[in-house]
Amino acid sequence: DTVAIRSSGTGPTSLASYLFGTQDFLTYLAMIESDFGGQEEPIRHAFELAADALIAYHRAALAAGADILLCGDSLASLDMLSPRMYEKYAWAYEKKVIEADQANGGITLLHICGNMDRVIPLMGATGADLVEIDHKTNLARAKELIGETTCLIGNVDPVTVMLEGSADEIRQDCLRCIETAGSPNGGFILGTGCHVARSTPAESLRVMTETAWSYP
Repeated sequence: DTVAIRSSGTGPTSLASYLFGTQDFLTYLAMIESDFGGQEEPIRHAFELAADALIAYHRAALAAGADILLCGDSLASLDMLSPRMYEKYAWAYEKKVIEADQANGGITLLHICGNMDRVIPLMGATGADLVEIDHKTNLARAKELIGETTCLIGNVDPVTVMLEGSADEIRQDCLRCIETAGSPNGGFILGTGCHVARSTPAESLRVMTETAWSYP
């Protein structure tokens, strides 16, 4: 009862791609969107299967004691899809998973890797309680667009800062995040933009934690 337990979990785009094979999935999407052939029906079917599977998995995670349900849809990144493809395919199924999770009593977290500046409003429109912002995404812009109503998490660089940076560099980047997004409206949680590398020094995590707790 002192910390929130976050489930593991992928997202509907990523999971749907496993049913095809990721390269075939992306190629097929590109063919549809470029009018080179292919039909939407198999893609939509894969997305529906993936979303339903994630909802069932998250329901089990809640029963096992999870508080926060993660929809970590890495393949929905704009490093992989165009903004139009994100809106047309990924967004609706992320929203489906998040709405079902909330109906089941979960706190929902959406994370997408990469630079998501162009679709930040859509990420907010999924209705996720928490949106985790990667270090490539402009935190100030995210706060401006959705951060008054959605709790943001981020966006310290997990590699150049947390893994490779000095204590002072970590402290300064943490302060940057807090000062950028830490207004009371909407809420803010200091965190990294993506997974912390396994070899990150424990001292680096202590510096991040101490910086958060020491902020007025």
